[in-house]
Amino acid sequence: MRNRIHIGSLDRRIKLQSPVEEKDSLGQPIITWKDRGEVWARIDFDSSNEALNGRDEVAVEKLKVVIRYIPGLSSNWSAVYGGNQYKIIGAPEEVGRGHWHRFAIERMEAS
Repeated sequence: MRNRIHIGSLDRRIKLQSPVEEKDSLGQPIITWKDRGEVWARIDFDSSNEALNGRDEVAVEKLKVVIRYIPGLSSNWSAVYGGNQYKIIGAPEEVGRGHWHRFAIERMEAS
């Protein structure tokens, strides 16, 4: 992807979520996800392969995402796309003097 991004290429909707630490019924800390908003995005397929997660073989799907700049977006956030939960890989890159964010997302599922 180049630094020049056309607004019309943002033709998919994704939901962004940030982690929130809460307490369960026993007072133990748990992480839940807070919706931060649904935004227009450009989503491009990056790769798909298989990996080992412990003893299990899992399918790994990676996508490249471009969205309008969102203050506070970080690699501990997640994205929901097509009904699937993805984690953000690495630090989101600011593009075009803070007009855009570019980042990769990854989904793993048992195969």
